[in-house]
Parts: sequence; C-alpha cells; structure tokens
Amino acid sequence: VSTQSTWGVWRRTIESMFGCLKKQSQTYHLGSQYRKTPQGPVVVDLRKQPDGTFGFTVHGGIEEDMMPQLQLTSDISKKLCNGDIILAVNGVNVAGCSVTDVNNLIQTCTGKSDELQLEVLQSKHGHASSLQFFLKKNSKVHKKHKQLYHDLRLSILENVLKYIQPCTTNINENPSRYVFITEAQFQELVQRNAFLEYGSRGRSLYGTLRLKEAQELAKTQNKASPD
Repeated sequence: VSTQSTWGVWRRTIESMFGCLKKQSQTYHLGSQYRKTPQGPVVVDLRKQPDGTFGFTVHGGIEEDMMPQLQLTSDISKKLCNGDIILAVNGVNVAGCSVTDVNNLIQTCTGKSDELQLEVLQSKHGHASSLQFFLKKNSKVHKKHKQLYHDLRLSILENVLKYIQPCTTNINENPSRYVFITEAQFQELVQRNAFLEYGSRGRSLYGTLRLKEAQELAKTQNKASPD
C-alpha cells in the first residue's frame, strides 16, 4: 500500500485526542502568525443583516467530504467570496465539521448578539476544499505554506474523529478506538478511494474513511454481529 500520510504522526495525534473528543468544541489551533502570511487565514467580523441573517449560508462539510464553505446571499464583506473555507467561528475550530454543527454553533454564538467572527481561507487563492487534500501528505503544497497546512491537518483531524472511528487491520488495537477490518477489506476500500487518508505502521494498516463509507461499514458490521 502506498501511504497517503505518515501514520505514526496520525496515531499519536489520535491517541492524544480521544480523551477530549466528547467536548462540544475545541480551541482553534492556528495562531495569529498565519494571518499575515500571503494566502493565509483571514479574520472577518460580521453584523446581522436586516433580514436577521449574516448574509451567508454554509455548505459542503464532512457529509460531503469537504471543508465547510461559504455561500454568500448578500454583499457582506469585500474579504469574502463564494467557496471560502470556514476554519473557525468566534474562535472555535470548525475545520472538518458538518454543516449542521457549524450552523448550530453560529446560532449558539449569536443567540444574544448581532456580531459574528469568521476565520476563512479565501477561495480566490486556489485553496482546495476537499478533506482528502488537507489530510493526505501533499507534495503540491508550496513550502511557504507547509507549516500552515500541517497545523490545519491537526485541526481537521481533531474534528473528523468526532464523526468517524478510524479503522485498522491490527486486531490487538483497542476496539473502542479503532474498527477492525481484514487486510482484504482494507485493500478493497483503498481501491475504491474510500479513505480520506490511510497509512501503515509496521505490518498494520490504519485509515480514516469518508463519512458515508464509515456509516456503511458500521451497518455491515452491525448486521454481521450476533444479537
């Protein structure tokens, strides 16, 4: 198997994160130093429009194997365009979250306020919006942005693991943290591009499935399990 990520890094990240996955939100990882980087994150402060909205809707999300993205419904800021990637809402990491969870967070943050802060990657700079792009080891990323994308991967994975339990061919791994599948199943999933990212550690394979694939696998395993 040709690896799309260095699983040793992912595995340590997963182990360190599982203790806090039940929290509703996590603090955003990226520091202000990236905001001065060309093509780096941009912070935009918004106020409610006369119609009671902030002039945008959210689409994409983990359910579509995408980062949450903006769809503008009015001209709210010269800094924002359709397709901009939403990284944080009022300082809370939403990279890799579902559209429903992003919308719920926006409603929670603005229940008693007319202001909202977004941190975005602007689509005009050509940033990819697919989760797979950010999670796999990508040689196409310019060296100036490698640290930015490395930190983004950690922020995204932190949220992805709230929705998806990673799978492995290592039968000795903790079943509460990993879904065990056979190597044949793993290879079949690789062939059909079912993984957001995958890799190996020793003789074992590890990977994070796309959300719909993970849901289908769970259904299959539940049917196979005895009552």
